[in-house]
Amino acid sequence: MYGSYNTIRAGVENSTDRSNELIIASLLEHLWQCKMEKQPKFSTFDFMALKGDVGSFKDRQIKAFVEIRCLNNRLKQYPYIFINLKKLIEARMIEATTDTACLYVVQFIDVLAYCRLNKKLPLIKGCHGWKRRTGPNDNDELGLIPIEEFKIITDQATDGVVHQTSTQARQ
Repeated sequence: MYGSYNTIRAGVENSTDRSNELIIASLLEHLWQCKMEKQPKFSTFDFMALKGDVGSFKDRQIKAFVEIRCLNNRLKQYPYIFINLKKLIEARMIEATTDTACLYVVQFIDVLAYCRLNKKLPLIKGCHGWKRRTGPNDNDELGLIPIEEFKIITDQATDGVVHQTSTQARQ
Protein backbone atom coordinates (compact mmCIF):
# COMPACT_ATOMS: atom_id res chain seq x y z
CA MET A 1 0.00 0.00 0.00
CA TYR A 2 1.05 3.54 -0.65
CA GLY A 3 0.10 6.98 0.62
CA SER A 4 -0.08 8.80 3.94
CA TYR A 5 -1.73 6.82 6.73
CA ASN A 6 -1.08 9.29 9.55
CA THR A 7 -3.91 11.74 8.90
CA ILE A 8 -7.12 11.47 10.91
CA ARG A 9 -10.04 13.71 10.00
CA ALA A 10 -11.24 15.05 13.37
CA GLY A 11 -14.89 14.36 14.12
CA VAL A 12 -15.23 12.11 11.09
CA GLU A 13 -12.50 9.53 11.51
CA ASN A 14 -10.64 8.03 14.45
CA SER A 15 -7.64 5.72 14.84
CA THR A 16 -9.85 2.61 14.79
CA ASP A 17 -11.36 3.74 11.47
CA ARG A 18 -7.89 4.23 10.02
CA SER A 19 -6.76 0.82 11.24
CA ASN A 20 -9.89 -0.85 9.83
CA GLU A 21 -9.41 0.86 6.46
CA LEU A 22 -5.82 -0.37 6.23
CA ILE A 23 -6.78 -3.95 7.10
CA ILE A 24 -9.53 -3.95 4.48
CA ALA A 25 -7.34 -2.23 1.87
CA SER A 26 -4.63 -4.86 2.40
CA LEU A 27 -7.20 -7.63 1.88
CA LEU A 28 -8.49 -5.92 -1.28
CA GLU A 29 -4.93 -5.69 -2.65
CA HIS A 30 -4.61 -9.44 -2.26
CA LEU A 31 -8.07 -10.34 -3.62
CA TRP A 32 -8.13 -7.86 -6.49
CA GLN A 33 -4.41 -8.06 -7.39
CA CYS A 34 -3.92 -4.30 -7.24
CA LYS A 35 -2.10 -1.68 -5.18
CA MET A 36 -4.26 0.37 -2.84
CA GLU A 37 -3.02 3.94 -2.44
CA LYS A 38 -4.35 6.03 0.46
CA GLN A 39 -5.75 9.35 -0.73
CA PRO A 40 -4.79 12.72 0.81
CA LYS A 41 -6.79 14.19 3.69
CA PHE A 42 -9.47 16.10 1.76
CA SER A 43 -9.97 13.64 -1.10
CA THR A 44 -13.46 12.39 -1.86
CA PHE A 45 -12.51 8.72 -1.60
CA ASP A 46 -10.30 6.84 0.87
CA PHE A 47 -8.16 4.91 -1.65
CA MET A 48 -7.26 4.47 -5.29
CA ALA A 49 -6.87 0.92 -6.62
CA LEU A 50 -3.92 0.94 -9.03
CA LYS A 51 -3.25 -1.72 -11.64
CA GLY A 52 -0.48 -4.13 -10.70
CA ASP A 53 3.03 -2.99 -9.77
CA VAL A 54 3.29 0.78 -9.48
CA GLY A 55 6.87 0.88 -10.76
CA SER A 56 6.12 1.80 -14.37
CA PHE A 57 4.01 4.47 -16.04
CA LYS A 58 1.49 2.08 -17.60
CA ASP A 59 0.97 0.36 -14.25
CA ARG A 60 -0.06 3.66 -12.64
CA GLN A 61 -3.49 3.22 -14.25
CA ILE A 62 -6.24 3.94 -11.73
CA LYS A 63 -8.70 1.05 -11.83
CA ALA A 64 -11.04 2.36 -9.12
CA PHE A 65 -11.62 4.96 -6.43
CA VAL A 66 -12.64 3.19 -3.23
CA GLU A 67 -14.56 4.40 -0.21
CA ILE A 68 -14.31 2.03 2.79
CA ARG A 69 -16.78 1.86 5.68
CA CYS A 70 -17.36 -0.43 8.65
CA LEU A 71 -20.93 -0.72 9.87
CA ASN A 72 -22.37 -2.24 13.02
CA ASN A 73 -25.09 -4.20 11.27
CA ARG A 74 -25.55 -7.27 9.14
CA LEU A 75 -25.78 -6.97 5.37
CA LYS A 76 -29.52 -7.61 5.18
CA GLN A 77 -30.49 -5.92 8.44
CA TYR A 78 -31.70 -2.72 6.71
CA PRO A 79 -33.03 -2.15 3.18
CA TYR A 80 -30.61 0.73 2.40
CA ILE A 81 -27.11 1.97 3.13
CA PHE A 82 -26.47 5.73 3.20
CA ILE A 83 -23.83 7.61 1.25
CA ASN A 84 -23.18 11.34 1.31
CA LEU A 85 -24.54 13.14 -1.76
CA LYS A 86 -21.19 14.87 -2.42
CA LYS A 87 -19.43 11.50 -2.71
CA LEU A 88 -22.20 10.24 -4.96
CA ILE A 89 -21.95 13.26 -7.28
CA GLU A 90 -18.16 12.96 -7.50
CA ALA A 91 -18.47 9.24 -8.26
CA ARG A 92 -21.02 9.85 -11.01
CA MET A 93 -18.78 12.49 -12.63
CA ILE A 94 -15.74 10.18 -12.54
CA GLU A 95 -17.69 7.20 -13.88
CA ALA A 96 -19.31 9.31 -16.64
CA THR A 97 -16.04 10.78 -17.92
CA THR A 98 -13.48 7.98 -17.44
CA ASP A 99 -13.05 4.21 -17.52
CA THR A 100 -12.53 4.28 -13.76
CA ALA A 101 -14.99 2.66 -11.35
CA CYS A 102 -16.02 4.19 -8.02
CA LEU A 103 -16.66 1.58 -5.36
CA TYR A 104 -18.23 1.65 -1.93
CA VAL A 105 -16.73 -1.18 0.14
CA VAL A 106 -18.56 -1.93 3.38
CA GLN A 107 -17.51 -4.28 6.16
CA PHE A 108 -20.73 -5.44 7.73
CA ILE A 109 -20.69 -7.62 10.85
CA ASP A 110 -21.22 -10.73 8.72
CA VAL A 111 -19.68 -10.00 5.29
CA LEU A 112 -17.41 -7.68 3.32
CA ALA A 113 -19.32 -6.34 0.30
CA TYR A 114 -19.14 -3.59 -2.35
CA CYS A 115 -21.25 -1.75 -4.86
CA ARG A 116 -20.50 0.58 -7.74
CA LEU A 117 -21.57 4.18 -7.36
CA ASN A 118 -22.82 4.59 -10.92
CA LYS A 119 -26.60 4.54 -10.53
CA LYS A 120 -29.22 7.16 -9.81
CA LEU A 121 -30.38 6.85 -6.22
CA PRO A 122 -33.20 8.28 -4.12
CA LEU A 123 -32.15 11.03 -1.68
CA ILE A 124 -33.16 11.87 1.86
CA LYS A 125 -32.26 14.73 4.16
CA GLY A 126 -30.41 13.66 7.31
CA CYS A 127 -32.28 14.39 10.53
CA HIS A 128 -31.26 16.45 13.54
CA GLY A 129 -30.61 14.21 16.51
CA TRP A 130 -29.30 11.23 14.53
CA LYS A 131 -26.28 9.66 16.18
CA ARG A 132 -23.71 10.95 13.70
CA ARG A 133 -19.98 11.34 14.24
CA THR A 134 -20.09 14.90 13.05
CA GLY A 135 -22.71 15.75 15.65
CA PRO A 136 -26.49 15.75 16.03
CA ASN A 137 -26.91 18.87 13.88
CA ASP A 138 -25.30 17.32 10.80
CA ASN A 139 -28.11 16.78 8.34
CA ASP A 140 -26.47 16.32 4.95
CA GLU A 141 -28.28 15.01 1.92
CA LEU A 142 -27.82 11.24 1.69
CA GLY A 143 -28.17 8.78 -1.16
CA LEU A 144 -30.00 5.54 -0.38
CA ILE A 145 -28.20 2.52 -1.83
CA PRO A 146 -30.52 -0.52 -1.97
CA ILE A 147 -28.87 -3.41 -0.17
CA GLU A 148 -29.43 -5.57 -3.27
CA GLU A 149 -26.79 -3.48 -5.09
CA PHE A 150 -24.03 -4.91 -2.87
CA LYS A 151 -21.94 -7.84 -4.09
CA ILE A 152 -20.21 -10.00 -1.50
CA ILE A 153 -16.40 -9.98 -1.52
CA THR A 154 -15.97 -12.38 1.43
CA ASP A 155 -18.74 -14.14 3.28
CA GLN A 156 -17.22 -13.52 6.70
CA ALA A 157 -16.01 -10.67 8.85
CA THR A 158 -12.49 -9.47 8.04
CA ASP A 159 -9.95 -10.53 10.67
CA GLY A 160 -8.74 -7.62 12.78
CA VAL A 161 -11.56 -5.19 11.95
CA VAL A 162 -13.12 -3.60 15.04
CA HIS A 163 -16.79 -2.61 14.92
CA GLN A 164 -17.63 0.46 17.04
CA THR A 165 -20.81 1.86 18.53
CA SER A 166 -21.76 5.44 17.60
CA THR A 167 -20.53 6.62 21.02
CA GLN A 168 -17.14 4.95 20.60
CA ALA A 169 -16.75 6.37 17.11
CA ARG A 170 -17.22 9.96 18.32
CA GLN A 171 -14.52 9.65 21.01
